[in-house]
Amino acid sequence: MAPNRQNQEKPRLKEQKIKKQENPEKGNSEENNLEPGFNLISQFQNIHIVPEYASKLISLLRKFIIIVSVGFGVLLILNIVVSYVIGFQKNWQNELLPEIDSYAGVEEKARRISDKTVAYKKFFNERKLLSEKLSYTLDNIGNDVELKDMQLDQSGFELSLSGSSALSFTDLIIRYLDKDMLSEIVILSANFDKSKNDFNVRIRGVFK
Repeated sequence: MAPNRQNQEKPRLKEQKIKKQENPEKGNSEENNLEPGFNLISQFQNIHIVPEYASKLISLLRKFIIIVSVGFGVLLILNIVVSYVIGFQKNWQNELLPEIDSYAGVEEKARRISDKTVAYKKFFNERKLLSEKLSYTLDNIGNDVELKDMQLDQSGFELSLSGSSALSFTDLIIRYLDKDMLSEIVILSANFDKSKNDFNVRIRGVFK
């Protein structure tokens, strides 16, 4: 029996040796197929799979953030520039205010001088016209009539006269109307003073 057992064990030992030789080769091939750093024993490997639409969305978000950042930067620069320009104009305006105030006094003086000049020209023209009307009124009275009172303005005159003859007043009215400066002449009142033997007449002339 003993020899038979030994004979049976010998083939088994040979098979085990052959399997041991094959197992290291399989182990080596499996180790070669594993990726570097891949460890089945120490920890689990985290494998992230990103869908295609998610990567496009992330890219769009990044572009949007960049565009918004650039926009904010441009707005910030514009704000700084506008603030600087406004501050510069405000300072320039403050510097001009004293000069403007000084010119305001000069302008007021010039306006007063202009008003005085206009008033003087108007007065001079009126005086010239009034002087002509005054000469016209006095020159036509004559020596046969005595002037008692006179009122004269641009519109006309009123005269209080006295004379010894009614014909003298008729001649006076004719002289006034001949010069073509009056539109009308009116006898306001007329009476005869017996004590002095004089006629007292008040007339009004209206200039054209």
